[in-house]
Amino acid sequence: MQIFSKVNNDYLVVFLVGELDHYASDFARSKLDALLDRSTQSKIIVDVSGLEFMDSTGIGVLLGRFNKMKALKKPMFIAGAKGSVDKVFTMSGIYKIMPKIAG
Repeated sequence: MQIFSKVNNDYLVVFLVGELDHYASDFARSKLDALLDRSTQSKIIVDVSGLEFMDSTGIGVLLGRFNKMKALKKPMFIAGAKGSVDKVFTMSGIYKIMPKIAG
């Protein structure tokens, strides 16, 4: 699992690459928290186009970060989901909570 970010205007774009599952969840949680805590941007995009696999633990990691940003009044969006990752998002209903945007 790799996580990196870039700033694009008022957005912090966070890229997730690899597999977001039980084994990567602690790393992902701490890395995402560190990036989000340092961010001065008012909006967050999580680009998951580089994810090859994600399970329910990954959903929990993302929802936890979403709730953290919501409390700070910073909207968070999903971009780039495809294949099985998009299917997990759709079946879990996460798009109803954390909207997807083109990215």
